[in-house]
Amino acid sequence: MGHIFISYSHKDKKYVEKLEKKLIDEGFDVWVDHRIDYGSQWPREIEKALDSCDAFIVVVSENAFESEWVQNEVARAIRKMKPLFPVLFSGDIWLSIETTQAVEVRDGSLPHENFYEQLGQVAQRGLVFSTAKWLFVNDWPIYHNTKYKFSIRYPEDGEISSKNSENVTIRFPVIRGTDLQEKYLLIKCSDDTTLPSLEKENRHWTVKKVIIDEMEFLCKVRSDAGMGKYVERVTYSASHENININITLVLIKVSHYPYLPKLITRVDLESEREIIKFIAGSFKGL
Repeated sequence: MGHIFISYSHKDKKYVEKLEKKLIDEGFDVWVDHRIDYGSQWPREIEKALDSCDAFIVVVSENAFESEWVQNEVARAIRKMKPLFPVLFSGDIWLSIETTQAVEVRDGSLPHENFYEQLGQVAQRGLVFSTAKWLFVNDWPIYHNTKYKFSIRYPEDGEISSKNSENVTIRFPVIRGTDLQEKYLLIKCSDDTTLPSLEKENRHWTVKKVIIDEMEFLCKVRSDAGMGKYVERVTYSASHENININITLVLIKVSHYPYLPKLITRVDLESEREIIKFIAGSFKGL
C-alpha cells in the first residue's frame, strides 16, 4: 500500500494536521515530515518518501510560496511524474502548477468528498497502518533474539539495560525540565500464541486491531494516575509462527496538579507514543 506525501509550509501546520487526520480517517496512509525524528537526515528521508509516494498533495499558500523546501518538493514531484493534488489554502495558484486543478479551501475547510474519491484512484485506501513512510527505521540498531528467532529495531538513543531470552528492557533519555520522568520499552516473548480478545475493553485496558505492513497486532492501552504520577502503557501484541511477542512502551510523567509547576514544559504524549508503531513495524522473523 502506497502513501500520500503532503508538502506544506510549517507556518500552515494547524491546517495540515487537520487535513492529515481527515486523510487517515478516510483510510489513506499519509507521510508528513514532522514525524521524522531520532537523528534522521531530513533531505534524504524526504527524498525517499517523495519518490515512493502514490500521490503528492501540496498545500498552496503564501507561506508555502516563500518556502524553498516546498518549491523544491513540487519541482521534484513534477519531474517524477507524481499525481499532483494542489489544495489552495491562501493566495493564488502558482505558475508551476497552473494547469493542475486545485481544491479551494481558502475558508479553512477540508476538501469535499470527491477529492478523496479522486485520491483513491491513485492511492490505495484501507484500514491499515504502514511504515513505508518511515524509511529511517532502517538506520536503527537491531536487537536479535536467537531463541525465538526474530529481530526488532529500536531508536538510536535507546539503551538496552537488561535482557534475556524472554524479556528485554530498553530505556530512553528524557529531557530535563519537562513533566516526562521516565520512558522505556519492554519486549516480552513466550510460546503462548493466544492473543487477547479484540472485543475486550474495560476500565483498565482498551484493545483494538492494528495492521502494520500486513502484520496484525492488537494494541492495548492503559492509563493510571496516582501519587502525583501519570503512567501510560501502550502494548502491541502479535503472534508469529509459534511465538507471542508483546512490545510495551511505558511513559511516566508528573501529574499536572498540585505537584507540577505551571512553567514546566508538558510533553506531548501523542507524539511520544508514536515511536512504538515504528518499533512494531520493524519486527522480522529470522
